[in-house]
Amino acid sequence: MIGTTLKDGDNVNIGYDVYVNSYGAPAIMSKNFTLRYSGYNSNLGLHDYQMGSKSLRIRDDNGDKPTAITITGGSGTALDPYTFTVVH
Repeated sequence: MIGTTLKDGDNVNIGYDVYVNSYGAPAIMSKNFTLRYSGYNSNLGLHDYQMGSKSLRIRDDNGDKPTAITITGGSGTALDPYTFTVVH
């Protein structure tokens, strides 16, 4: 999964639940979801995404809307959640 790039509106079917690092805390994500960009929190420097009913927050100093997010690390487990970087 490392290196996988996801764009706003992508329908994702992983086939099993995974953990992601959402602003420093692991969060479980459903195996099937649609990725939606929610906006930028300039107070915290975070881009907010919706992954189904869950929220994913990615730190970034650039407030411009990203073109995508990329999985940059982790294995998707509770002890090693996936990490993401925004793509501008």
